[in-house]
Parts: sequence; structure tokens; C-alpha cells
Amino acid sequence: TRFARAVYCISVSKDLFDLFFNSWTGYRAAFFRSPHEGLSVSAAFVERLSPLLVEASGMNEERRIDPTDSLNAISAKLWLSEVGKELCDRCVGEWKALPSAAAEILNDRWETSSRPYAAYGCSAPYLTKIRIFGAFINGHGDEFIPISKRHRAQELHECGWS
Repeated sequence: TRFARAVYCISVSKDLFDLFFNSWTGYRAAFFRSPHEGLSVSAAFVERLSPLLVEASGMNEERRIDPTDSLNAISAKLWLSEVGKELCDRCVGEWKALPSAAAEILNDRWETSSRPYAAYGCSAPYLTKIRIFGAFINGHGDEFIPISKRHRAQELHECGWS
């Protein structure tokens, strides 16, 4: 309860989502090349959008954190909108964890991975929403990274999903 984060959802066309999330030059492809490159691409994307997101969200008098600090922290990230993880009515989840019949992304690593989420990493969702998650921070700007997400970049590198 001492930590909070800024969360935003942007709507894009399905074709833009596909280019961003699934293409060989996209978000997950950067993690495929290396965890460091993925983190760099993620940080650059969030940094570029941060001023627009903060301006569009307006001021919340009850907020406990500075959304800019949350977005600029190291564990800020991007992802698709998952069913059951909605934070508001405008960002209803689109992706649901269902086993895929066949791999849609073949890169000689993700489809052979034994990691628990590897089947999802080989999928190529065709959706319309991208979520931007700031880092969990407190009022002093201290960052908290949940244990389950401390190796996210390596997981994305190894199997395309986290």
C-alpha cells in the first residue's frame, strides 16, 4: 500500500499493434536480440510518450506519487491488455491466456523453450490496446520491483513472454 504506479492504455489499429508487438523490428523482437536491447527500447518508448501521457491524464489531487517519476523509473514497461486485469472501463482486456494450437512466431528459440509461458511467446496477438505501466514507487521516489518481474527481460529474451 506504500507503493503505487502510473498506468495508461493507448488504443492503436490492429496493424500498428502487430508491427509494434509481433514484428521482427518490434518490441518483443528487441528482447529476442538481447535483454539489454529490450530494456533500452522499452525505456525509449516510455520516455517518448511520458509527457503526452501525463498531460492527457490531468492532475489527480489524491495521487500519492508523481506519474512522471513512475514512468521514468527502470522497471516501467509496456504490454498488451490482459482479460481480468482491467484497471478501468476504458481499457477492457483483449488477450486471454489460451493454449495455442500452432506457433505463429518461429525463431528457433521461443518455440523450443521449456519455460512455462513459452507457448504464449510463440503467439502473435492481433489486438488494439497497449498498456504502459510505470514502476511501483513511493512518495519519496523509491522503486519496488515485484519478485515475479525481476527477471522479466531475461524471460522475454528466452521465450517471448513474461
